[in-house]
Amino acid sequence: MNFGGEYRLGWDLPNDFGTSAVRAGGDNSTPGRGDLRRQAGGRLVYGLHAFVAADARLVARDIFLDGNTFRDSHSVDKERAVADLYTGVSFLTGRWKVSFAWVFRTREFKRQPHHHKYGSLSLSYSL
Repeated sequence: MNFGGEYRLGWDLPNDFGTSAVRAGGDNSTPGRGDLRRQAGGRLVYGLHAFVAADARLVARDIFLDGNTFRDSHSVDKERAVADLYTGVSFLTGRWKVSFAWVFRTREFKRQPHHHKYGSLSLSYSL
């Protein structure tokens, strides 16, 4: 089970599904019907926004932490609840969108020494 949301603040926000970052289960930023990138009609559109997002999930089974499903193998005691916090910035020019996100992820198993931190850079083009 997964729950999350995103808040964006900026200039000429795109009408899409939010800013792409490395997330469990994938993500996309397909423009919506009223998006400036689809209405530009040949003129160049610029936009800039910052965002924060949170994502929480309950983990029933993670084969990478629980080990093999059908026989004994190495495993660790996993955390049942895992959360991610994203913060970043996105720039829009014409049909191109460039986004950078900094991601903080809570511990995924009991004896993990520290949480994860990583960056995500994405480049998208709208047809």
